[in-house]
Amino acid sequence: MAHITTTDHFVLGKSINEFPKRLERISFEQKETKNFRFNYKQAQQPYLLSQVPPVKNVNFACEPRQTEVYQYSGGVVSYCKKKNFPITENDTARVEIKPNSARTPHWHNTWEQQVLISGKAKTILIDPKGKLYEQKLESGNIVFIPSGWTHWSENIGEETATFIFIFPHDFQTFEVLDSVVTMNPSIMESMLGLKNPKFTLNHDILIKISN
Repeated sequence: MAHITTTDHFVLGKSINEFPKRLERISFEQKETKNFRFNYKQAQQPYLLSQVPPVKNVNFACEPRQTEVYQYSGGVVSYCKKKNFPITENDTARVEIKPNSARTPHWHNTWEQQVLISGKAKTILIDPKGKLYEQKLESGNIVFIPSGWTHWSENIGEETATFIFIFPHDFQTFEVLDSVVTMNPSIMESMLGLKNPKFTLNHDILIKISN
């Protein structure tokens, strides 16, 4: 019986692992500290790769424009959410903002990540202390918005600005407009300096910007 060194043992092991059709059982009997006695035995029941049970089909791609779509005066929002895309751990939105339009101010109970995939836009953030940040974006830019920060995005180009928004599963959105229109009118008078202010509620989240 031939003797092999430890180095030979690793080389041989690599060759066996790369054997394309079946795995063989290998046993080594140690003879000395740095040498091994090698016995090669074919397994009584060789494990054929063809015996591996087939994996069930997994849907790992989603087209939001064919899944959950909402039309607004200022553009289109479509979603791939975990409820209709089970493999994912996030909810994702494709947001198409028309020229001279914007996503209205809002905040979430989770973080949000934005990717601008076409067009030109800007995203505005307001931190918990009320400081405002504005960032102009071009195609390929990535934005991260912390949980609870008020924010909105505007199209500043001549073509539709298309974003991908990513959120943790089951995120919640809180619209600034909802807070304003439900406020006590007397408080609104004091804040805005207007007598009996009246507002027309627009439920669109993508709106045309008035000139």
